Amino acid sequence: MKIKFDIKYRPEINSGKYKVINYEGKPVTIEKWDLKGNYPILVILPTIQTDYECEERWVEDRPFVYSIEGICPDKAPSDKYYQLYIETGDKLTESERMLYSMINDHVYNRESVDEDEVREWMKKNFLPQLIKDCETNGDYFVSDGVKYFNIKKL
Repeated sequence: MKIKFDIKYRPEINSGKYKVINYEGKPVTIEKWDLKGNYPILVILPTIQTDYECEERWVEDRPFVYSIEGICPDKAPSDKYYQLYIETGDKLTESERMLYSMINDHVYNRESVDEDEVREWMKKNFLPQLIKDCETNGDYFVSDGVKYFNIKKL
């Protein structure tokens, strides 16, 4: 599971239990945790580079500094590629991942979502996936030919 970066997870990161990644899930290397100032974390991040004519592209490791919340001061908060996340290795169903991603993006990026948007997203995306996950995992029972989801297992 991908969660928002927080320095409180440093012991798990240092032990190798958790991995630091960027928005795309690419691994990030933390070189230093204790720089002086508001951005104490020095990170090496794979960064796409291009030539002046934009004809060639390649990836280079580049240094960036970050806050204890995983925010890079040189980039816009909406530039998700430069935000840090933590991969915990926990396994989620697809419906759990969808719900978590929506909530995480809303909180982490401070995006505004109204009730109608949530209802529409639930109807079109989340509920069909939740039903599929429940059927795949066997989290339902049938009584008199009607399928009921076993909420206690969820």
